[in-house]
Amino acid sequence: MNRPIYFFTGFLDSGKTTSIKRTLEDPRFTENEKTLILCLEEGDEAYDEGFLNACHCVIEYVDYNDLNTSFIKKLDDKYKPDRIFIEFNGMNDDKEILNMPLPNDLEYAQIICNVDTSKFRLFVTNMPQFMFNHICVADTVVLNRYEGADFKYLRNNIKSMNRNALIVLEDENGQMLDLPMGEIFDPNNLNISDDDYGLFYMDVVDNINRYEDKKVSFNGFYLDDAGNDKVIGRFAMVCCANDTQRLAMRVKNLKEKMTIGKYYHIDGIIKLQRQNRGIFLYIEALNAKEIPAPEMEYVSFN
Repeated sequence: MNRPIYFFTGFLDSGKTTSIKRTLEDPRFTENEKTLILCLEEGDEAYDEGFLNACHCVIEYVDYNDLNTSFIKKLDDKYKPDRIFIEFNGMNDDKEILNMPLPNDLEYAQIICNVDTSKFRLFVTNMPQFMFNHICVADTVVLNRYEGADFKYLRNNIKSMNRNALIVLEDENGQMLDLPMGEIFDPNNLNISDDDYGLFYMDVVDNINRYEDKKVSFNGFYLDDAGNDKVIGRFAMVCCANDTQRLAMRVKNLKEKMTIGKYYHIDGIIKLQRQNRGIFLYIEALNAKEIPAPEMEYVSFN
């Protein structure tokens, strides 16, 4: 098994050091592994000796211009760590390092971009290329100091730079917050993209009264029949390709000839049918049109 490298990027004082320390102090993540930290910049938060000893860490302060394959190999041979954490300098080019060949049996396990939410608009306006460099490579974007922020503005900007990035919200104390999904979708403008189908499905099921009688457009594939209705939806990958969840809705009054397994663009009205055992949600079809399968057939919840 290859040894992991965890790459933390973002601007100075965006919370990278705090995030690394919190991760390494978590007993669910750390037992007795030896960790090498490569630090390319120093902010207000420091790695003190007590932390390094308690978490079995060694640290090297590195200049960006020295960071290359042979340099990493030299440090890897010197310390023989079980894993490496890189705290990147926010003014340098992430891709240049991430595209560099890695020595020995090392590989990137996760790329995390930390963002100080209170400064996001300032950076996007005045330093857009630097912000893009960090977000476009990230698996996860951590929006810390989130309190009072405009989530829709943040999400739209991040997704325009990296449609696959997982977004995590944290308060000023590092506690994770739930995504405010009600702010993502306008009930009066429900043209749901392929990327947003999973989030929309969750929100409409949890807040069905908010969407009653609203027009909606979405893409899905024809799964099967339920009486005279057709079941249209997508699959969400929960943790891997072998662990999927069906996110589907009944669509009534579809007159078009359709083929099970094909993808269709559906226009319809969200309807609620109240029954003794609860509320049944369905789509009253306006029309359907066959379309090619999307590039990403599995949807996410972010």
